[in-house]
Amino acid sequence: MIAVESLSQLGGVNIQTVIDLLERSLSLNKSRVAIRIYDNSWTYSDLQNLSNNISGFLSEWGIKKRDRVVMLMNKSIYLYGAIVGIMQVGGVYVPLDTK
Repeated sequence: MIAVESLSQLGGVNIQTVIDLLERSLSLNKSRVAIRIYDNSWTYSDLQNLSNNISGFLSEWGIKKRDRVVMLMNKSIYLYGAIVGIMQVGGVYVPLDTK
């Protein structure tokens, strides 16, 4: 096992997480469309607002890094904000098929 002091540096190689990349996209493209499903569309700013609200809610409930979070909701544009919010607190999204 290799001890790593920082996940952002491993052997001189910069490692970025999905959240790092998404946060960068959110800051650079606030007014651009991030998600479009049928007639619904969200800008990066909309996605950021929802995911921040969800991550705050999950933090208040004590969700922390590596905790599994099961989401029971219909497939919709809101699901993407929920998944990002879960990842922002370090949680692991566990999809649940009700069928």
